[in-house]
Amino acid sequence: MAAAVALFSDYRRPSTASPWRPSPAQATLIGSSSVFLWAVWPSLAIFASPTPTFQTLSIGMAVGFLCLAGLRLLRGESLAGMVPQSPGLLITGVIGILGTNAFNFIAITRISPAQASVIAYLWPMMAIVLAAAFGLKRLQLRHGIAVLLGFAGAVLVINPFGQATFDVLGIGCALLAGLSWAGYTTYRMVDNRGPSDAVGIYSLVAAVVCLIAHSQLEQTHAMSAIQFVAILGLGIAPMGLANAVWDYGISRGDARSLSILAYGTPLVATLLLVVLGLTAVTPLLLIGAVLIVGGAAIGTWPARD
Repeated sequence: MAAAVALFSDYRRPSTASPWRPSPAQATLIGSSSVFLWAVWPSLAIFASPTPTFQTLSIGMAVGFLCLAGLRLLRGESLAGMVPQSPGLLITGVIGILGTNAFNFIAITRISPAQASVIAYLWPMMAIVLAAAFGLKRLQLRHGIAVLLGFAGAVLVINPFGQATFDVLGIGCALLAGLSWAGYTTYRMVDNRGPSDAVGIYSLVAAVVCLIAHSQLEQTHAMSAIQFVAILGLGIAPMGLANAVWDYGISRGDARSLSILAYGTPLVATLLLVVLGLTAVTPLLLIGAVLIVGGAAIGTWPARD
């Protein structure tokens, strides 16, 4: 509720009204809610199954676009302002949001949702490596430590020496989910010709792509009430509002604190899965998750001048 009030605070009110202007600390708190909104993704995806992947994504991403478009209209801003001015940003944005969601959905059908969530969250380390490979960032000692911690954590999460079946496809899709968002993040470092809520446009284009893919590759599944509500929840929370409150906090609050808090997302997601009885957690999974989160925090913590 607080997040919604803050997001709507820029809406044009009568001159007699005195709109609430949050302090940086309050804005940071609002932005931190994105961690919980993103963390519900694995649980909602399980409740949405076995609805076909592209059917789920086409509905969820369309809902995500409507959420962000609605917020922009309530602020009295034009929808045309959501469209990025850069074709490259549009292409990488669509690939990023479509790839991370589609590959994640495939991954959780092959490996546990907790494993998929933690492995996909290697994306900050992937972004570090990509940025260095393209000459956008010089690798420092802390970056090397971050990558090593992330790799060690991934090995523990995947647990190739355990008794569980080593599912190459499931693990590969989880890695591709992270790589999709890492690629977009890396491109965003050199191209900022688009507003933060341009993710709504990416979602709209991705929704159309998913609808076409669904019509060609899948059979429409009659959804139960629980599945339909879960898909709506995916669109509203992780695909829509999470991005809005994140941008609100980043632009008005403490960006450094929010960046570090965001790496708690896979831990919160795993805890939620456990509480709901949707997955089993092993000590190796928890240790691996902590290593990946710690590596991401070390690798992306802003350096002091």
